[in-house]
Amino acid sequence: MSNLLRIHRMALRLGIYRRSFRVALVVGTLLNLINQPQPLLGLLWGDFRALEHLDAGKALLTYCVPFLVATYSALKALDIRPGQPPNKPLFEDRTR
Repeated sequence: MSNLLRIHRMALRLGIYRRSFRVALVVGTLLNLINQPQPLLGLLWGDFRALEHLDAGKALLTYCVPFLVATYSALKALDIRPGQPPNKPLFEDRTR
């Protein structure tokens, strides 16, 4: 559990969550426009009755998945492994 907390703090410090949120906003909006175009385009044109057909659960998941994937990818790129001591450098010299 302490390792998970360390990873969370590192993600906060490095701004990973903020960048992942931006990715999720762009990708999630595009995916929602592809998957549910009538309710969303109806909202843009002022047809609020079209929102009755919006599946809010699917819309929320469409934003959550890109956020989680972007966050996981950024943390994986840093090569953070479970059980790694807090003072150990993230990048080891693997040439030896």
